[in-house]
Amino acid sequence: MIARRATAGVAALSGLCLPATLAIAGFDAGVEYETGVEPVAVTSADFDHDGNKDLAVTNLSEGDVSVLEANFVGDGTFEGHVRYTVGAGPTAIVATDLDRDGNKDLAVTTEGQDEVAILEAGFSGNGTFEPADDYDVGDTPIAVAAADFTSDGRKDLVVANFLDDNVSLLECKRNGTLKPALDTPVGSKPVGMAVSDFNRDGDQDLAVASSSDGDVVVLEGDGDGNFGAPDPYPVGGVPQRLVAADFDKDGKEDLAVVNAGDDDVSVLEGKSDGTFKSAVDYPAGLTPLGIASGDFDEDGNKDLAVSNSDGANVSILEGNGDAGFDAFTAGLAPRYCNFRKASIYAGSNEIQRNIISKMTLGL
Repeated sequence: MIARRATAGVAALSGLCLPATLAIAGFDAGVEYETGVEPVAVTSADFDHDGNKDLAVTNLSEGDVSVLEANFVGDGTFEGHVRYTVGAGPTAIVATDLDRDGNKDLAVTTEGQDEVAILEAGFSGNGTFEPADDYDVGDTPIAVAAADFTSDGRKDLVVANFLDDNVSLLECKRNGTLKPALDTPVGSKPVGMAVSDFNRDGDQDLAVASSSDGDVVVLEGDGDGNFGAPDPYPVGGVPQRLVAADFDKDGKEDLAVVNAGDDDVSVLEGKSDGTFKSAVDYPAGLTPLGIASGDFDEDGNKDLAVSNSDGANVSILEGNGDAGFDAFTAGLAPRYCNFRKASIYAGSNEIQRNIISKMTLGL
């Protein structure tokens, strides 16, 4: 059993945001920064326009968000956190400029209120935020993404509602506020989402991991805020978070999803018509819940970083540039670092884990 800490924190490592004191090949040792209790999701953006990326972290137990300003010298260190109330059970967060004033706003899903809370950046762009405005979504929202689904130049929001088996699209209006949610059915118990123009028609599409169905469903966007019928692709057991990237360097987006029930990663290679080839699986650690992509070894190929909840480590899968991945290396973390509460790599949180354990795994 992994012990809890009364006050948790995030840790920043050179090149990637990772949990406390994790050390793996290619990354420096971690430095801890205090946040609130049970931090579960993190996003980064330059909130104060000083050229350095800041952090925003959701604190599950305290219903707020901690914003950590990067030191102006740009050395990768951070100042103390400032907290903003958003509502009960904040689970996911994304930074985007909703009102197009040049400042990054924050959108946060609140599982305890079935809402998405918007923290509008202060007009001065100094890294502060206004009190939250709330918008209704579905039951148990646990993922959020921002993209222009309506082809009007404004970023809209899409939210995955775990217990409603759907996604909510909230179209952004001219003044930066959001229209009421429009729901689209997806697979059973949606968890992770990835947004990209998979069929290259100029409109944003959506891929959603359906944890109970063991597949990824792809919904084609029409550019007017509507989605087509979900097209399912089988992956592994209890799929969680996913990412879209061009793993084989052919100009088409591929997908990679972590499968918590099979301890592996499924990679679906994109085809020219926007559909996907059958999944190819690669081993990860125990109970992978989160994933991110980047060229970590600077060889020109996209790699994968996977957070393993029960393994208390992170797997790095090196891409070979042909949609394949070499054997992973795992960086261990100390036992006090509870990966069930750390949303590394757009990843996991304890509410999500408990729900999936009870409703999907039958534990």
